[in-house]
Amino acid sequence: KSGAGTLECCNTPMKEIENKQAEDYLLEKHLPTYVRKKTKLNVRIGSELHPYTPVHHIEWISVLTNKGFQMKILDPLIEPITTFNLDKDEKIEEITSYCNIHGLYSISIDVLEDSELDDCGCTL
Repeated sequence: KSGAGTLECCNTPMKEIENKQAEDYLLEKHLPTYVRKKTKLNVRIGSELHPYTPVHHIEWISVLTNKGFQMKILDPLIEPITTFNLDKDEKIEEITSYCNIHGLYSISIDVLEDSELDDCGCTL
């Protein structure tokens, strides 16, 4: 819902971050991959793991569910892989990540229950 006025931070107008799902050449390193095992949701960024350097990294990963929102802030020097704790009946609606260079990427999902995990706890 649009409201009146302009969002500002420190007297500077804020800009909306646009989701960049359509840039095919960037998708393999930016779209979240995931697996759910009961109440654990393991998320990894990229089917080919995203870089994790001070210059180019994933800043955060978030999960939107029917019960709310969770966000994990990532260390730029650690692989962009994390685990979210969910309730048994919690339904996942979207997983989003933010690359400090290329921007916002998200997927709308229907997570499979009790999927097999690989060595890192994620799907590839």
